[in-house]
Amino acid sequence: MNTYEYKIINMQRNGNGIVRTVSFSVTASDGVDSVTRTYSTGLPEPIDTPIEYTDLTETQVITWVKDLVGTSTEERLAAYIISKNEGRQNGMPWAA
Repeated sequence: MNTYEYKIINMQRNGNGIVRTVSFSVTASDGVDSVTRTYSTGLPEPIDTPIEYTDLTETQVITWVKDLVGTSTEERLAAYIISKNEGRQNGMPWAA
């Protein structure tokens, strides 16, 4: 089972303090191999009351990112790990 770790790298906000773009990385690991990729995504206009910029937490922003791109991003990283491991074999020729 793969694990996924998200980290926020940077956020761009407009003059009103509303975050418009989030840069983030995702590290996927299957327990043996891991891969990290960096992404950036725009955020939609807030529908309800926006959170003040100074009150934002990394956990909240990661939730937004996962809601927007989590599944597709995780699927791509999982596919990469699978393709990286295909055909990999362990052993030593003298121990056969």
